[in-house]
Amino acid sequence: MSPGKKRRILLSYFIPFLLPLIANERAMNRKLDRYKETKAADDTVEFLDILFEYVPPLGRKSLFKDVVRCFDDEDLRQLVERIEFGLLRPMLSPRLEMVESSEMSIRDNCVSRDGNRCAITNILAPPWYWGLSWKSTGTPLSAARIIPLDMVMDMKLGVLRPQPQSLDMDERYRHGKVWDILQRYFRYHVPSLHSDYLSHYSSLPVPDIFEFEKEQNRLVMAAVLRREFEMFHFVLEATHTLNHYYFKGFSELPSYLMVFVPRDRIVRLKNHDSRYLLPSPILLSIHAAIGNLLHESSRGEKIQQLKEDLSRSRHGPARVGSSKIEDIFSLSKLSRLIPYDEG
Repeated sequence: MSPGKKRRILLSYFIPFLLPLIANERAMNRKLDRYKETKAADDTVEFLDILFEYVPPLGRKSLFKDVVRCFDDEDLRQLVERIEFGLLRPMLSPRLEMVESSEMSIRDNCVSRDGNRCAITNILAPPWYWGLSWKSTGTPLSAARIIPLDMVMDMKLGVLRPQPQSLDMDERYRHGKVWDILQRYFRYHVPSLHSDYLSHYSSLPVPDIFEFEKEQNRLVMAAVLRREFEMFHFVLEATHTLNHYYFKGFSELPSYLMVFVPRDRIVRLKNHDSRYLLPSPILLSIHAAIGNLLHESSRGEKIQQLKEDLSRSRHGPARVGSSKIEDIFSLSKLSRLIPYDEG
């Protein structure tokens, strides 16, 4: 077959897919160019531009459609609000402390898988580690959740267990909204993360982001790093090598912690116990995308301020405006949804 004929065959295959994407992108850009800000702090267009930069190709396709379907500027603002309230705030909401035997087991499994080492620093836990109770404040290692949504994962799989705090319909609805947004904008295909696995995975369907073992949603690290990771103060970005990630720290990360980061900033995950799978590259990519979005849009700083206002309001009357009170209340409701453990 001649090279020219090969090119024509390839073009005939890709054009039906590319033309709608190009048309949607142009329509989206026209709509955003015509957007009129309502106030000086209106960052609707900037937020959507940042979101577009960090979501995977399938997410961009959904974003194109959602922006184009917006009838006017108010619809665009509501789209941004849905993403902020439906995804970003739950990711950073205060978490209730909840101790379960299953969490202890998951943490121990992950510690075994990661060789009793911090995945970030590669520092081995001292021998006296195993003599401590799993909740001891002296425990050097902790299993950080990559995405703090195990309860949503249980709902998706139809195995939601009774929790100490009952889930009313409103809470189930909120969990469902988080899942819907993640599925719509953050569906990754493995080949897009690791090019060296392209030939093996190219024929596989895009996986459901919640079809993972709980251990795949955990990353063992020093306890001091866990808070920073779960607050999205640093992320692990995929490289072209499977299970090798680039450590990207943001301005919120205390500078002294950088001493413990590998000099080349490459975190290499190794499996020391084949019974348990390594952290999912898809979940780590979702964490990285959300971290970048929170940082570049300044939403992380805004939500942190709301958390501080919420904490103060619990110890006395809140002296804030009505709109601020609504924001604080929304965060207070979300804090009931996401369990927290010390493991």
